[in-house]
Amino acid sequence: MKKILICAVPYSDNLYDDEGAYVGLGKLLASGHLLTGRDTMVGGGNAPPNLWFGPGLPAVLAALVKLHAPLDGLRLVGPVALFAALITFYAMLRLFVPVRAALLGAAAFIAYLPFYTVIAFVHAEPLAVLFVTLLLYATVRYDREGRGRWLALGACSFAALAVTRVAYGWVMTAV
Repeated sequence: MKKILICAVPYSDNLYDDEGAYVGLGKLLASGHLLTGRDTMVGGGNAPPNLWFGPGLPAVLAALVKLHAPLDGLRLVGPVALFAALITFYAMLRLFVPVRAALLGAAAFIAYLPFYTVIAFVHAEPLAVLFVTLLLYATVRYDREGRGRWLALGACSFAALAVTRVAYGWVMTAV
């Protein structure tokens, strides 16, 4: 008899942690608004916008909201982004080491336990990890080949990172 390993991800129809803010901002963007109404981005009355949540993840969610994706579909953004980051990390490792070492490095990357604290719900961190790995990969390729497309991919990845995790906007300003 074969044993099947089932990876259980906690599920709930209720929004968890920052999910309400991100999903709400995604819905606002899908309807063509961001800084209007009473939501997590703007306080009541004349309060200034709360820019804790960058528009990067809500922009991705807005596309899914426009397609009428359920909450389960919105929650898949994290695992898909993390899988894409894993593939990008493996491709970057292949530029330096043989296949076996690259596979071990990719296995170590995906075994990083803090990833699993945010993967079941809508969070910006998996998308930010994807943009960081894309930035690193593009930087290495640009350094080796000097082609403009790698420079453009690196710049776009850094810009996307800055709007996904707003703290990187300050890093970009300093750089």
